Amino acid sequence: MRTRYRTNSEQRMDLSEDLLIEQVPETAQDAEELIAALLGHPALSDVSKEATVEEVEDLLKLERGEAFKVDVQRGDGSHIRNVVTPHDGTVEELERAVSTAAKAMPTLQRNINWTYVWSRYCLTCGGRRLQDPQARLRDVGVVPGGADLAFALRRRERTTRKRAATSRSTPRSAKKLKA
Repeated sequence: MRTRYRTNSEQRMDLSEDLLIEQVPETAQDAEELIAALLGHPALSDVSKEATVEEVEDLLKLERGEAFKVDVQRGDGSHIRNVVTPHDGTVEELERAVSTAAKAMPTLQRNINWTYVWSRYCLTCGGRRLQDPQARLRDVGVVPGGADLAFALRRRERTTRKRAATSRSTPRSAKKLKA
């Protein structure tokens, strides 16, 4: 059975109606035809054939106006570009998007341990550290077109370590002097 699809490039306001799939493809050939038709759509024209599902979802969110792009400056001066984050997202979602965008960068030659990175570094926006993972992006100043994001060392609260009480009443140096 052939998969039927409709595209309406004249009205690109709502992509949910614009890319309406009437039937789930039953064969591999039908699925390939559907994918070719979707990738031929103007909203998805810049998607490579090797694109992941997340990349396509991000592009659709951008097209619908549900998300925006930001760039993050790395410590070596290079940038992680086109990080897609939702308008109502949190810092945690932004960190996940940065990790995903960095993994897609062809210039990175090695795997990055993102658990380690986020434990040691945080993002900053306009000099303000984004350390609360549940903070909303709009509340911390990350807005479309106005966000200067960069990595910075995480600040840790200093804790004072109390010396453990020992059974010795006099320090070692005093004992040496008595002998």
